[in-house]
Amino acid sequence: MRLPTGRNPARTALQAICVPAPRHKMTAVIEETIADPAFAWAELLELAINGKVICLLAETLTSGGVPEAIPPRLLRFLGRELRCNLHATRIYRAEVVRIAAAARQAGITCAAVKGIAAESALYGGRGARQFSDIDPS
Repeated sequence: MRLPTGRNPARTALQAICVPAPRHKMTAVIEETIADPAFAWAELLELAINGKVICLLAETLTSGGVPEAIPPRLLRFLGRELRCNLHATRIYRAEVVRIAAAARQAGITCAAVKGIAAESALYGGRGARQFSDIDPS
């Protein structure tokens, strides 16, 4: 993930959402930033899409603990993004299991790395990690 440099409310909120920190600190920054009625939601979405963290944004904002300042249509959109990514993640995971079983049967040692491994180990299978393929390694 690469976020642009410089200080602005959308970048501050996205960093609070995407950079690991104690939950109470992250929630405080998010609430403080997005509670402003003039908050630039479009800029936040653009940063999240360009940084490939839209699903992480969706998971954080739809899991509660943030103010009701989030527009309802945006919450619905983010919820759909997260559900779609979770569905895709389940399909990828099933495919990795199938490939690993075939490799094992052929006597080939293999390991899941990168996307699918990171999704399982770091994101707990919630669909918050965005990826679009299974990289061979």
